[in-house]
Amino acid sequence: MAYYYNIYDLCLKSNFQMNNLQSIPQQEVVDVTFTKKNIQSEIKRLQRYVQQNAIAFHEGEVLLLIQEIGQFWIKNKREVFFQLEPNCSIEKALPHLYSTVMTILLQQRNLFPIHASAVVHQGKVQLFSGHSGMGKSTLAAQLNAKGFPLFSDDKCVLYWNDDHQQVYVKSAISTVRLCADAIEQLDALPWLNNGKPVTYKDDKTEFDVSAWMIKEDMPVGSLYVLRKRPTERVFSRMLKGARKMAVIQEQAFKQAFIAGLNKQDVHFAFLQRLFTQLPVTALVRPMNLPSWKFANFVEIVLKQHG
Repeated sequence: MAYYYNIYDLCLKSNFQMNNLQSIPQQEVVDVTFTKKNIQSEIKRLQRYVQQNAIAFHEGEVLLLIQEIGQFWIKNKREVFFQLEPNCSIEKALPHLYSTVMTILLQQRNLFPIHASAVVHQGKVQLFSGHSGMGKSTLAAQLNAKGFPLFSDDKCVLYWNDDHQQVYVKSAISTVRLCADAIEQLDALPWLNNGKPVTYKDDKTEFDVSAWMIKEDMPVGSLYVLRKRPTERVFSRMLKGARKMAVIQEQAFKQAFIAGLNKQDVHFAFLQRLFTQLPVTALVRPMNLPSWKFANFVEIVLKQHG
């Protein structure tokens, strides 16, 4: 049986169900097919090209080896074949398909995801980026509780919209993942009632927010970079020059793949576009500041910036 889905404006076809993606009717034109099958012969053929980060790039093919999950072979930018480890289920593998495999497919199409959660304010998407553990998802959820519509959790795909001459962001997978302490600090939100444990992360719960998340491409307002410092006050600082460019570069999702795909020049042009078009602000918080207090501060910053 074939299943059809839409994500990031790509039509996907698979021979298994892909939970959390937008299901669509059967399509004549398909951008990417996902097929679960034995690929042992391809693994053997491409094994000698595998790099230290467990990925091989060879003449347009990509072989990805994910420990305890499985092996994924990407062919011609349009076909993904994979086999799973004996104790790995499709449900456990799906986050890796949505994250790592989809990132490669997007980068092959000159689309470069960044690490960011996002909400909407005054018709524009406000991006919150930062290293793992900075509280991107928690902040977006706290702001949602204050009335800011959700747009994305963890990954945003930006692009230049020629018609509007602006940086836009593509609608994302409609899920939010939060750790237990973040959930405890949230006010009553309607989507907090449908959580389920994340199969590969014991400390996180995944929520279906398809009924509450914006599902259309929108212009980007600003990029906010979250920082924790041994300081006693919370403050914001606009970034400029070399520091601004460095921060933008740091947010690239799976940036180690870009060189293997020979996309360095295209990616650099993309970064330059972000540098010239997007305001970038550092949001610095004390190490022990409660998330709700930080969200109160960010709400003020968003309203000040318009």
